[in-house]
Amino acid sequence: MANAANLRKVSQLLTENKISFLAFKGPTLALYLYGNVNMRHAGDLDLLIDLFEVETAEAVLQRAGYRRSEPDFELSPKQQNVYQAVCHHFIYQMPGESLAIELHWRLTHNRLLLPTTFEQLLHQSRIQMVGGFPVPTLSHRDMAPYLFAHGAYHAWYRLSWLYNLVTFIE
Repeated sequence: MANAANLRKVSQLLTENKISFLAFKGPTLALYLYGNVNMRHAGDLDLLIDLFEVETAEAVLQRAGYRRSEPDFELSPKQQNVYQAVCHHFIYQMPGESLAIELHWRLTHNRLLLPTTFEQLLHQSRIQMVGGFPVPTLSHRDMAPYLFAHGAYHAWYRLSWLYNLVTFIE
């Protein structure tokens, strides 16, 4: 429930600042699979945005009190370009809270694995109501490849990821 409340809060922040985003995994996946945010544990919130909105989104999160924890230092413009080419997200946390927000500009580390653009994903997205607030999330069509790629990348480290995938496919 705390994750859902935080997702609603962050979604409102981004929406108010006209930043397009997609929430995936976490509460939106729990609602989609089980109809209840409490039926799937998530240690963070995953949000996908356009690469060109990263700086704006970071500024919005920082004004709200979030601090970037990964990487936890200021990047030069050159470092930022390299980091964004090699990695696929930044992590933010509210001081004193354990919930992390992963701000993704790609769904996976490997940019060739799921080469769909943010605009395509956004165009195909669906709305999931979280605490009465409309939150855009991946379409059914885009979620399956993502769940396969995510689980495979992490070598199915958590058995629940496989269970989520089976539940999704059924």
